[in-house]
Amino acid sequence: GSGEILDASNWRAMGDEDNYRLLLPSAAYPAERYGPPFDYSRGARGDSAVAIAYTPAYSQGAMGDADAVYYPAIINYKPGDRIWSVMGVTPPAEDPGPGPGSEPRPGEACYESCVSVPVPAGVYDAWKAAYDVWKPKYDAYIAALLALNDKITAFNNNVNSRSYREWTIYDGTEQITRTVVTKSDPGMITS
Repeated sequence: GSGEILDASNWRAMGDEDNYRLLLPSAAYPAERYGPPFDYSRGARGDSAVAIAYTPAYSQGAMGDADAVYYPAIINYKPGDRIWSVMGVTPPAEDPGPGPGSEPRPGEACYESCVSVPVPAGVYDAWKAAYDVWKPKYDAYIAALLALNDKITAFNNNVNSRSYREWTIYDGTEQITRTVVTKSDPGMITS
């Protein structure tokens, strides 16, 4: 139960449990390829059939505010996950991994007065070289995740439009009886 989605052709799988959503068939998203079950989905789905691929980082509250909360980006799928083929999206060549960190910035040394301390040339050059390699891979990865997001959103909208939380199923057996003469006695003539 727990709101799980069932294919309409497999409604008997729910048994006596009543907490299911019934999904009607679709020509655009055949069950043989897309499910249910949606076992290729990863991450928190909420009320959706399939979890979104990428949620960008964001923060709540004013910057510098003690109550400000930063939420990092969420990436639910890796390049080798089955969802890419199910949704028909070309996966990125590779996961770029973590970036080289933030750009080195000059510091300050303060005693009676402050003096700017420049970033050593070698430190900045090493960071820039690593960033120049990482950034195009990261951009390609995010572009692929956004394309996957679009496909997942369209799919989830379609699933929501053809799923039902309440329905009635009439399951019966039809019995037809006919009287058939299989043997009879010859007729008798009386006068």
